[in-house]
Amino acid sequence: MAVPRSAGTLRDLQLALQLKIEELRQRDSLIDELELELDTKDDLIRLLQVELDRHRRASQQAAIAEETAGTGAPAVPDEPQRIKRQAISAEPTALDPSQLTGVTLKSYCKTKESSERIQRALMDNEFMKHLEHGQILTIMDCMHPTSLTKGCCVIQEGDDGSTVYVLEEGMVEVTKQGKKLCSIGEGKVFGELAILYNCTRTATVTALTDIKLWAIDRQGFQTIMMRTGLIRHSQYTDFLRSVPSFQSLPEDVLSKLADVLEETHYSDSDYIIRQGATGDTFFIISDGQVKVSQQSSPGDEQLVVKILSKGDWFGEQALKGEDVRTASLTAVGDVTCLVIDRESFKQLIGDLDDVNSKQSDGAEVEASIQAEADFFSRVSLSDFNIICTLGMGGFSRVELVQLKNDPNPNRSFALKVLKKRHVNGHHQQGHILSERRIMMEAHSPFIIRSLLLLLCLLLQAECFDL
Repeated sequence: MAVPRSAGTLRDLQLALQLKIEELRQRDSLIDELELELDTKDDLIRLLQVELDRHRRASQQAAIAEETAGTGAPAVPDEPQRIKRQAISAEPTALDPSQLTGVTLKSYCKTKESSERIQRALMDNEFMKHLEHGQILTIMDCMHPTSLTKGCCVIQEGDDGSTVYVLEEGMVEVTKQGKKLCSIGEGKVFGELAILYNCTRTATVTALTDIKLWAIDRQGFQTIMMRTGLIRHSQYTDFLRSVPSFQSLPEDVLSKLADVLEETHYSDSDYIIRQGATGDTFFIISDGQVKVSQQSSPGDEQLVVKILSKGDWFGEQALKGEDVRTASLTAVGDVTCLVIDRESFKQLIGDLDDVNSKQSDGAEVEASIQAEADFFSRVSLSDFNIICTLGMGGFSRVELVQLKNDPNPNRSFALKVLKKRHVNGHHQQGHILSERRIMMEAHSPFIIRSLLLLLCLLLQAECFDL
């Protein structure tokens, strides 16, 4: 009996579908392997960068010593260029700041050795090391102990994750789809994505020996971050309000300055500022004491002028452009300073002398925004040329692009390209839309609001189930 042609066609289509599914599975597997290889190379690059920075510092110190030996006079090194604080883009928190006062954070007793090991592990972790010292101490204090025997599963691939761990004793193995990725030893952090994103576990972690862990869940972490952030912001604003040069600033400007202040720590006898050096940084003492000393001429003895304490400030002239230091300041014991540099200050509020006299012309701003919207309403993604990749993150890649027929050939843009698979897989739709909403509300020459709207509409149509 002859087989109907339609049945043969259906089997052919089913076979072709199975082949395509297998091809896609193989491609996904290849992508995972390449991403793992890329992560390994990124880690190697970071290690090499640390080594390079160490050798540069050593060569600079050797050059300073050689100059000092050759002239007989002490050379005054310029203040080091400050590295901007980095942020972590985590999921939007469901916690209400008004409810934080009723949330109790439980502390757990730890030995001195355990506390130091947890701190070192957090400071060595790529996600945690950018947190402020006080936040790391609070996280360490709230971590609770847990122990597992050899062969137990700590994390199961595909499960919902909400806990991050620090391995104090023992060894664990990390596998993905049955393939071994690596082994993790004592003093390491793992599972950290669980406190940043509401996502499933991407790998399985199994105890190779009896292990001792310290853990904290996502809610505890978010509570710590919000509570310490609100307390810190309030303290920083009060500090700024006590500086005479800042007392005339509006409250919203003080709030912005408080957001960009960074904590810097110094040990006893560390130089914070050297007389004669060039610098662009303003300091407020948040804890400890600082000794101010001057010398009349090179070779004279340093004379102590005064002692500064908590709430005092120095270096404010650097914000105005007068960057040659007129005195030396050294730490007396352990000192914590809040720091802002001239570039960040000017980006926020411009010149200090005329900050209150600046009035924005609303009609002119509105006309500029409308002209921008008219121009970019006729632009599509195909109108851009990709020049190079500026950077890569866990969920996106940022490309440097230019318009093909831009009247201004020197103008370029940063185009954020999202991985739809990762966004959907880690439930980041709400986070991306929140980012878009914030940028749409910002009025800045660095943000094209109409083009941003176009890109986000594309994201809604192609990436999200809305």
